[in-house]
Amino acid sequence: MSVDELFEMQESCVIFIAIADLKVRQKVINILREHGYNLSLVFDMYSFIITNREREYYSYTGSRECILCGNRVEKFRAAGESNPIFAEKKIIGGGYRENAVCPCCGSLDRTRWVYWVLKNYTKILEKECTAIHFAPEKQIQIKLEDSDNCDYYAGDVVRTSNLHKIDVTNIPYADKIADYIIINHVMEHVTDEKRAINELKRILKDDGKIIMSFPISMKQKTFEDSSIISDEDRVRYYGQKDHVRLYGTDYKERFEQYGLDIKVFSPKDFLTNEDIEKYGLIREDILLVCSKLKRDL
Repeated sequence: MSVDELFEMQESCVIFIAIADLKVRQKVINILREHGYNLSLVFDMYSFIITNREREYYSYTGSRECILCGNRVEKFRAAGESNPIFAEKKIIGGGYRENAVCPCCGSLDRTRWVYWVLKNYTKILEKECTAIHFAPEKQIQIKLEDSDNCDYYAGDVVRTSNLHKIDVTNIPYADKIADYIIINHVMEHVTDEKRAINELKRILKDDGKIIMSFPISMKQKTFEDSSIISDEDRVRYYGQKDHVRLYGTDYKERFEQYGLDIKVFSPKDFLTNEDIEKYGLIREDILLVCSKLKRDL
């Protein structure tokens, strides 16, 4: 069957995506989306594959350890784009890097850091809570969906079989519903940053936490220009065609202006170099844990 024939049958054809490689899986989803395929008829089998495939890797041995699937490996796989802007701007959380992807569960280095912080500096896995996860990292999604304590909602701007449709600038949830909001590598795609943050604060409980990260250039302040609209120019200035800004060294002050109290988590401040290497993390990676300012409560 050709791709064109498949699209013609979309009202009567259900698609199961059984691909373990996250990058290939996303390309397939993007093709379906671009052709207007009804994504409610698309079922992502990634969780099933990983849950069952992990059994094959328990015999792995090595000096590296994935904190998400628990397997030990000789090394993590390389990942990321080779665009020179990542080196020129010293962009953390983007660009080509060695030892990034777990060969067992497919988790990225930055995803493992998010999970390390969630596990060690929040109560998300220990106490009853409500968590809303934007553009979810699959490996973390599996952990939270399996938790007996977490009332978990995963969403994205496009509805699929296992994701709610959630626009971060117009969130369809009641005020003060979430104990935790997890939103990683999303804000660089959002044009109306202020509206998005106000929406996140609106649905966040007074004692709740926003777990947030994005690519950050350590050689300049945040740069955005609304006249930059072509794919080529966005790649040139931001590093990716669907990014609308490149965050810089003023990231903390930028989000503090929206009434957030921010704690910065970086592997270099919490782990030894040996453990950073062992878990396959980015030494200078940056994750924000944000709370509402007391004066705004």
